[in-house]
Amino acid sequence: MGMGHAVVILAAGLGTRMKSKLPKMLHPLLGKPMVAYAVETALESGAERVVVVLGHGAEEVRQALKGYPLEYVVQERQLGTAHALLQARPLLEDYPGPIVLRQGDTPLARAETIINLVKALETSDLVLLTVKMADPTGMGRIIRDADGEIIANVEEKDANLAQRAIKEVNAGVYAFRKEVWAALEQIDNRNAAGEYYLPDLIRIYRAMGKHVRGLESNDPGELLGVNTRSQLAQVEAILLTRLRQQWMDRGVRMIQPETIYLEPSVELAPDVTLWPGVILRGATKIGEGCEIGAYSVLTDMELEPGVTLRPNVVAEKSLIKSGADAGPFARFRPGVVLEEGVHVGNFVEMKATRMRRGAKAGHVAYLGDADIGEDSNIGAGTITANYDGKQKHRTIVGRGVFIGSNTTLIAPIKIADGAYVAGGSTLNQDVPEDALAIARERQRNIEGYVKRKRGQAQ
Repeated sequence: MGMGHAVVILAAGLGTRMKSKLPKMLHPLLGKPMVAYAVETALESGAERVVVVLGHGAEEVRQALKGYPLEYVVQERQLGTAHALLQARPLLEDYPGPIVLRQGDTPLARAETIINLVKALETSDLVLLTVKMADPTGMGRIIRDADGEIIANVEEKDANLAQRAIKEVNAGVYAFRKEVWAALEQIDNRNAAGEYYLPDLIRIYRAMGKHVRGLESNDPGELLGVNTRSQLAQVEAILLTRLRQQWMDRGVRMIQPETIYLEPSVELAPDVTLWPGVILRGATKIGEGCEIGAYSVLTDMELEPGVTLRPNVVAEKSLIKSGADAGPFARFRPGVVLEEGVHVGNFVEMKATRMRRGAKAGHVAYLGDADIGEDSNIGAGTITANYDGKQKHRTIVGRGVFIGSNTTLIAPIKIADGAYVAGGSTLNQDVPEDALAIARERQRNIEGYVKRKRGQAQ
């Protein structure tokens, strides 16, 4: 391809029709700001320089993109797309390679498209990305001459009947070289909006005797811009479809895939099964052969191979090791580790707790700030009382421990290896190894009490 290329991303728009205080470029798509898709596409294309033109919410956008190797300029007044591009002139005026301009609110454009635009520029002076639309109503039409070169971009209100029948439209992505800066100086704002428009470059380049070429995209989705909430939803649906297809092609089974939500940062291994309604967010990583039950929500989770989650598990920032299973209706807050072969049943909530190999908590328990030893059994209704109103305290349960149902463990406390805790106990002292701990009122039966009580009521 020759020398490298630069990409300019226009990200200055206000986004009035979004009806939001959030800058348009920061509206999330699959967990990432919309403009991040344009940035990542530019970097993926091999761009050696990426310049972002900021405007409304400039500092917020800059902060959202601080992890990327970018350069910034600010368009203080939004006076059109050509004016926005001119703001990048101080950075790129002497740049010798191809320059690609794209919009920050068209997240569906692919890296391959940028690469193909740069290649097309080898035989032209200005290249436009075009798309053929089934219904181009409201859009400017691309006019070509007999040799296929672009000679005009005619707005619909100015088009005659023959021109309105044309389906090819301007996708708003351009490739050019540094002579564009001189051409931009010739664009005027003699239009109803008083703005400087990039499509005027076609007329100026033609007047300079230069070649203007159109590169047709075979994906109309690349043209889709986001100006409203409904368009945001439409674009997100397309991104989701692409993402689901990518993972199914790599060996992931999705049951009713149209109901499954996942973000680009998620990693899935072959033979993972996702049931309907599953939501996977953040840096979630799921190992080979895992099964994720319906309507489970996983955020920043790591699952080793062979984990089974039954329906409605909600988990974040935790680790589940091979062969463990959980749910239905289990809740894992940050800092949970389930080791190999652990079983966690329904309505168990855990936070900052490690369950070691083979341990079990079958149902209806809260385990917070705890360490549960190997092969220990946590009975139904067990609660670790870990908070004294100021500080959190830890509960340590050794290996092979049996905790009876409806037990409260008041931390800090340690239950040593092999100990038994009788059901219904409330413990606030350590339990020695192999001991039985009982901490409850003795049962007292009062014979004839009910009969006497009934007699008094009559």
